[in-house]
This record gives sequence, structure tokens and C-alpha cells, in this order.
Amino acid sequence: MRKEELDYVLVPLGLALMVAYHAWLLHRIRRRPATTVVGANAINRRIWVRHIMELAVVDYVTATLNRGSYFWSLGARAFYFSCPVFLWIFGPIPMLSACAAMVGALYFLDVCDDWWKEDDDEQSESDDRLEEVKV
Repeated sequence: MRKEELDYVLVPLGLALMVAYHAWLLHRIRRRPATTVVGANAINRRIWVRHIMELAVVDYVTATLNRGSYFWSLGARAFYFSCPVFLWIFGPIPMLSACAAMVGALYFLDVCDDWWKEDDDEQSESDDRLEEVKV
């Protein structure tokens, strides 16, 4: 295959891979938000705001805080997306491999299935230590 033909095949394949991953992530955030870092952070921000604010402004502050976090996440993803596009200068194969590596890294950063289990384990350990001190 010639280099021009590789560009026509591998570059759209890499871009489609990244778009498909982000479509899957959006679907997962909408359906099961507690299993993603974005959803877990939104839940934890809501809890944090409720603990420090009066009830009248909790919803406004939470919505504003979440909106800012989503824009930050979108900007970071735009930067991440620019790395494979930059590697396109060196050819379609580095671009495709960078897209695949980026999807793997983003999956590692985006998915969290057991964030609430760690808190439960830490809480039970601290409860056990508290009981030992009382006895």
C-alpha cells in the first residue's frame, strides 16, 4: 500500500476509534454515572457542597461547579486529541497507534467501578480501631 492510501485508511480509522470511545463514554456517563470518574466526581461534589453550604444555594453551586468541571474535562480532552493529530506529521501509522494508546489511557482514567468500596473498607477499619480504643 502506498503512503497516500495509508492516510486514507488509517487516519479515519484512528479518528473513528477515538469518536467511538467518547460516544461509549458519554453513553456510560448517562446510563451508569457512578461507574465513571466524571460521574463519581459529580456525586462527590454534590455531597461536598451540601456539607458546606446552606440548603437554598446548594443546587446552584453544585450545578455551577459541575459545569466548570465538565468544561475543564472537555479542554483536557481537546489537548489529548491534539497529540495523535500532531503525530500525523510523521505518518498515519504513528497517528493510529497514538489513537489506540490514547483510548487505552483514557479508559484507564475514565472508568472506576469500585470507588465507593474503598470508602467502605476505610470506614470499617476506622470503626474497628475506634472500638479497640474504647475497650
